[in-house]
Amino acid sequence: MPHPKSRGGLYRSNANMLPVARLARLYRHGRGLPRPMSGAIWLASYPHSGGNRMRLALRALCDSNEDVASGGRSGFGCGVAWRDLIDRELEVDSGLLTEPELQELRPQLHAAMFGRSKVPRPAKVHDAWVRTPDGHPIYDRSFTHAAIYLIRDPRDIAVQWARHHGWPFDRAIAHLADAGARLGRIGGMHIPQQLRSWSGHVSSWLDESGLDPLPVRYEDMATDPRAALERMAARLGWNTSPQMVAGAIVAHADSALPDGKMGMWREDLTRGQAARIERDHGEAMARFGYL
Repeated sequence: MPHPKSRGGLYRSNANMLPVARLARLYRHGRGLPRPMSGAIWLASYPHSGGNRMRLALRALCDSNEDVASGGRSGFGCGVAWRDLIDRELEVDSGLLTEPELQELRPQLHAAMFGRSKVPRPAKVHDAWVRTPDGHPIYDRSFTHAAIYLIRDPRDIAVQWARHHGWPFDRAIAHLADAGARLGRIGGMHIPQQLRSWSGHVSSWLDESGLDPLPVRYEDMATDPRAALERMAARLGWNTSPQMVAGAIVAHADSALPDGKMGMWREDLTRGQAARIERDHGEAMARFGYL
């Protein structure tokens, strides 16, 4: 994924990025929908839940006439855990900071990026909803416009994680159950991000954040994209039409994304491996109809 090239460049309009004016149009003449306000639209998901598919669908809804399968995807809802974002936006040298110091700066980064925007803007998130070492929410309500939480069957996530990282299935299953799981590494291009376990990630956003995220199942988005897009657009306050939704579905229908297929765990996991995931995450799985 390309990262920003200049200060504030995450949402600059160029060939690969969505012009702010196009987002603004979605809020005009909204038939009673909320007016624009500053803030982020957090597109949150545990890794390998199909977040790129969600971003691509929303990107297509903004403009179904563009090639959203290539450059457009990289500029819409970019991640906010890039180390150089802190360097540019806050004018610091992140290489001189400890990890706790970096985490403390993240709310300031988000406030700088989203608090000054005139139109709510999407951002991809893989962290669990957590607080900094000093107790400040990393994803604070004060610079949040809305949040969508994409959820997927953890048995399929385990398979996709193993394939992507070249891990044995048992290692991926253990990772999903690790309450201390993290994404990224110290000194890498990304700031290390706390994941928690899969079920801990789910509960952090849906039960602890106070942001009232809209839960969207990956499986529902794949089988009934129209209903999923309409729900997401309504939550965001976007002024859409049935024709716009239909165009967005067509625009990204043929996009090749490495999500794997629904129910692939039945072909790849043993009965014992599937049962272990169900034991580890049974409550959250049942809550969203996976058991």
